[in-house]
Amino acid sequence: MCDDFDEKIRTEMRKTASPLPKSYESKIETVMNNLPADSGRMGIQLRGVIILVVCLLIGTTTVVAAVKSYWQQRLESMSAEEIEQIDSKVQESEGEGDRYSRPLSQTEEERRERLNGQYERDMVFPQGTMKQVDTVSEVDKGEFCYCYENSMMYLPEHELTDEQLLQMIDFQHVRDYSVKKSNKDKTNKEPAPDVSLSESEAEKLASDYIYRLYGLDTSTAAVEKKAGNTEGEVKEGKAVYTFVFEDTDWNYSICVDIHADSGDLETLEVIYKEDEDQEFHAKIDEEEYVAQGKKIENFAQYLAPDRTIEDITVSYLYQKGNRLWGDVKYYLVDSNGDGFILLYRADIEQFYKIYHFEDYEEYMRKEEKNDKTLKKECGVVRKRLAIK
Repeated sequence: MCDDFDEKIRTEMRKTASPLPKSYESKIETVMNNLPADSGRMGIQLRGVIILVVCLLIGTTTVVAAVKSYWQQRLESMSAEEIEQIDSKVQESEGEGDRYSRPLSQTEEERRERLNGQYERDMVFPQGTMKQVDTVSEVDKGEFCYCYENSMMYLPEHELTDEQLLQMIDFQHVRDYSVKKSNKDKTNKEPAPDVSLSESEAEKLASDYIYRLYGLDTSTAAVEKKAGNTEGEVKEGKAVYTFVFEDTDWNYSICVDIHADSGDLETLEVIYKEDEDQEFHAKIDEEEYVAQGKKIENFAQYLAPDRTIEDITVSYLYQKGNRLWGDVKYYLVDSNGDGFILLYRADIEQFYKIYHFEDYEEYMRKEEKNDKTLKKECGVVRKRLAIK
């Protein structure tokens, strides 16, 4: 397989070969003019070494640029129809991020990392493509494939071959490129969203949300405004301001998205500097979850100051043995069917993420569909409790 790839590289280099730019010739001439004068055999050797190093550096730069260009061209050669088809399947998927039917072994992880580098740097591509199916019902037992319905990589029980790992890497690159390209194209076609807040006004609102929800004074915190411009960054059709707050007394940073027109909180996330591995199998404590839910009632008014929160529920996933699986999730829903989801980590007793959603019923339909898959494949079940 490697011989085939080597020949592919040589063929591509011959097709794309071009004379060195004059700037490179100028660089070589400058180096030559400033070389030390010959002083016997050692002088000749030194001149030879310097010339060789310069030529290698220039040659390496040219080859790396050509490889990167070819890799980029390979993605950009996809048709608009292909890109739209892949993006559509990803958007309809129930899962968030790739999941695997079994964990990769340590050797598989090491080989995947090595092959990913060769894929991006050396044009080492798979000979075939990873099979893709739309629904779980299309997956055959023991088959190597990707299922869009549940974002699952189905792996055979045996160790993956280099070809299979390359097919997985190639699929992920093509899919991620398609989603980014599709989102960029959609954003460019959409009219600019309304913006009425200045950056300073949005930052003040972000500070207020942190104080109201966590009781933290941000007056001494360093604030960084993330991507976007003075008119806010467009995310999912909305213009938002994104701020990151950090303080020397905190072992975390807080990232806040503020809607640039309404001033509403879109997301708030606590990001720990020394992120602890989450305990997915902690003992379930429903009394604690309900008590935390009651606390939410006290600051719900700050999340939606111009709306009435009519329903608060909590849910969690558990496995056999009554062990917690992942986050505890709280839902705040208003009379319009909009609301917020708050994620609570029971292992550190902390609400660490809050985000706004616009269609509760649609969100629940997707979650229930995903729950069926989790129950079937991982033995995980969701339980819901009413808080209000």
